[in-house]
Amino acid sequence: MKNIRILSTAVYHPDHKVNNQSYIDMYEKQGKDVRHFFENVMGRKDRYIIKEPNKENNITMAINASRKVLETADLQPTDIDILYFATQTPEYLMPTNALILHKEIGMGHNSAAIDVNGTCVGMLLAMEQAVNYLRQTKGVKRALVVGADHISRYTREEDEVPHGNFGDAAAAILLEVTSESGGYIDSWHYINTAPIDYILFPKGGISSIQDKKDFYVDWTGFNADSHSIPPTVQGIRNLVESNGYTLDDIKSFYMSQFSIKSLKLLSHELSISMDKFKFIGDQYGYTGPSSPIIALNEAIEEGSLRRGDLIILWSVGAGMQLIASIYEY
Repeated sequence: MKNIRILSTAVYHPDHKVNNQSYIDMYEKQGKDVRHFFENVMGRKDRYIIKEPNKENNITMAINASRKVLETADLQPTDIDILYFATQTPEYLMPTNALILHKEIGMGHNSAAIDVNGTCVGMLLAMEQAVNYLRQTKGVKRALVVGADHISRYTREEDEVPHGNFGDAAAAILLEVTSESGGYIDSWHYINTAPIDYILFPKGGISSIQDKKDFYVDWTGFNADSHSIPPTVQGIRNLVESNGYTLDDIKSFYMSQFSIKSLKLLSHELSISMDKFKFIGDQYGYTGPSSPIIALNEAIEEGSLRRGDLIILWSVGAGMQLIASIYEY
């Protein structure tokens, strides 16, 4: 069986930075005290927000992240055999966002391009699909997986959970066939659709596209931790043990950056030090599908992650869907 390794990663975010105080002041005027919620529950300090939507969107961010990851790997766009674009805020339904990205970065004709909407688990799902494509298809060597969300455009100021927590960003990751050992090892999946109506975008469905008053994220009190933490704890234990490892063998965890509270709960329930959980949600806000890869990229850039280290990627998506993957970096 072919081994598929992580070759390189890259991140792009807009220049405009917004700190907690801006949101705290705004919500005070609405009669809401959100300081504890943003600082201690969600773990926010800053986030990057697209200031001029007529100049930037999820596609432009994806283009920048893609060009950066190719430069980091010293590759040309024509060296890529398949592209996956994970987003829950697509700029277009036709043509696909992946095709637009394919054109803008200059990929070759003999390649594939696919949109993936797995909500916040989209990048990890796309990475797993890329691994399977690279393993099963003759003559292919590399896959580019990009995740980008411009969710700030679709939130309402009165809704502090989505509006005050999300940031705009893109991440890109290159996967390649290698003769070396390691790389992708295995994944675990879990779905529970009981809370499927708790997060809706657009609120009125695509049929509301001409009725802009319903074209926003509708968030109705979804408690992600109560639904996601128990199955995740068991799922990660099973994933690690079924592949012949122990939790002590895992060097680091790159998880959904939705909240610092979630990571602390996972740390406690798995009896793992918080030092192993990379948290960048204070710098970027919550960026949806790209958030675990942005955390991974930070570790690679700072040199805390080295080749041969075992890592786990995990995320939770609206609906509700969970995925955890184990790699040897």
